[in-house]
Amino acid sequence: MNKDIYEIGEKIELGVIPEFMYAVTLREERFGEPNESMRIEKVKVPDDIDEYEVLIKVVVAGINHNVIWAGRGRPLNVIQNCKKLDLDQRDYFIPGSDGAGIVWKIGKKVTNVNVGDEVIIQSGYLGKESDMVKRSEIPNIRAWGYEVNGGTLAQFTKVQSYQCIKKPSSLTWEEAGGCLVGAATSYRMLCHWKPNDIKENDPVLIWGGASGIGSMAIQIAKMKGARPIAVVSTKEKADYCKSIGAVGIINRNDFENWGKMPDINDTVEFAKWREHVKKFRYAFFEALGEKKSPLIVFEHPGENTFSTSLAVVDKFGMVVTCGGTSGYYGNFDLRQLWVYQKRVQGSHFASLDECKEVINLLGEKKIGSCIGKVYKFKDAIKAHDDMAKNKQPGGNSVIMIE
Repeated sequence: MNKDIYEIGEKIELGVIPEFMYAVTLREERFGEPNESMRIEKVKVPDDIDEYEVLIKVVVAGINHNVIWAGRGRPLNVIQNCKKLDLDQRDYFIPGSDGAGIVWKIGKKVTNVNVGDEVIIQSGYLGKESDMVKRSEIPNIRAWGYEVNGGTLAQFTKVQSYQCIKKPSSLTWEEAGGCLVGAATSYRMLCHWKPNDIKENDPVLIWGGASGIGSMAIQIAKMKGARPIAVVSTKEKADYCKSIGAVGIINRNDFENWGKMPDINDTVEFAKWREHVKKFRYAFFEALGEKKSPLIVFEHPGENTFSTSLAVVDKFGMVVTCGGTSGYYGNFDLRQLWVYQKRVQGSHFASLDECKEVINLLGEKKIGSCIGKVYKFKDAIKAHDDMAKNKQPGGNSVIMIE
């Protein structure tokens, strides 16, 4: 006899769709830090799939900083954004952009997966597939589970069929569901932006080396024969980065050049800042083992680091950024751009082909998923609180939902 809801961990027969499910939710009246914004609630299962959609029973969800951003309601009110763009009238939001699970139901025109298939969800949302087949242009990519409601932090989720990539049998559920956002984003940042794509022997500076995205960037750089130098905050994180391929380490606690660059007209403070940047540059030389500046700076902290990143990257080099976990205001000395012909490049997730390439690399064990901790579903709020307070272990963490 079918039940209207199944408990976490309770077996559900393939294809059986209950009316309700458990999900992590965000609501406007609770916007704030994870302990305030996130709750586990009983909500409706999204089984109203159209001809190109897929219902997935989620097995594992990855932990990503965009859940924290979504819960704060800034810079984007995710609930109002989805009501406006997708006419999604739910007064709650289910976050989660990383995950893997089992295909539970498919639309009548879905051909790339079948019920029972094990799949990894790629979160590059291009719109409803039923609309895409009617138009020639490709819309801007949106982050499903952040800019699109109904992410992986739930027992069931609904996706477009193009979001499903079959899980390699060589990957565990934890490995499959915990790293694609960071791995694919890193892959595009380092390999896509020609002529500044990563090459053998290139010195590369990677901020937040022990983070989920940083750990993937270190491995991709090492796989390409480059020399990644990781910035960390503790000895434990330094040891972790070395274990996955970093050739050198910089401890950010040894420096003070963080935050906004001082006004150039404040000659005293600007001179102090330049001295700190110079000290940081020489720390990079020491970590690398020779006097060479980074040809690529892998940016994601944003406000606290961006001006330093542009100052230390080599002439003709590139600062490539995908986020701003420390803030979104980025000021820098424009002379660094035109005098030394440096490049500032924004990068947002990855293409479908790049996602498939990364999954192949994971499946072939050319890079690892770097799963640092596995949480139970009941601890989903704690998991994100740990991330918000920078208490998470090195690498990627996941939440088991089965």
